[in-house]
Amino acid sequence: MSALSATPTQSGFTLVEVMVALLLLSLFALTSFRALDAVLDAERHARAQSHRWLALARAFQRVDADLADTIPPSTPPLATRSGFVVSPPSAGDFELVLERLRQENFGLGLVEVRYRFAEGRLIRIERLPAGVSHAETLLEGIERLGVSYMDASGAWRDEWPPERAGTLPRALQWNLTLADGIEIRRIWRLQ
Repeated sequence: MSALSATPTQSGFTLVEVMVALLLLSLFALTSFRALDAVLDAERHARAQSHRWLALARAFQRVDADLADTIPPSTPPLATRSGFVVSPPSAGDFELVLERLRQENFGLGLVEVRYRFAEGRLIRIERLPAGVSHAETLLEGIERLGVSYMDASGAWRDEWPPERAGTLPRALQWNLTLADGIEIRRIWRLQ
């Protein structure tokens, strides 16, 4: 009879053990989710920064190409304001007009290129001798763009052309302040 009166052994987990296991599993899942979310946020931020710096590099590369082929003001002028002329800034806006040699696609010839900064955007406008114009926005999100020009004596000037019209500055300097406060200085040698 003693064999019949023995209590059967339990198999499985109690409800409390299952609840503790589910609690630990949910805490682990929540921690993993937050870690994954932080990694994805960092990746999105890095991608946005990469696109921003790539856009800046492309814009500077475009300006490099235009300035490398810039010629002194022509006679007779290609347009009403020809050569390397800068409109006086008004409320932080400015316009740079230059003539450059154009070799790609259309053979040799002069092309008028304008860089216009207004409303936080840097726009490049190219006008071919046939009167056809093409505009493209190079950069957006610019808070401020300061421009300086190095004259023949090596002094930086805020305006161009100087008293001697028909010359290029020795160098051109842009000081960009982006919308988030980052400042970038770029200097191009022209002569």
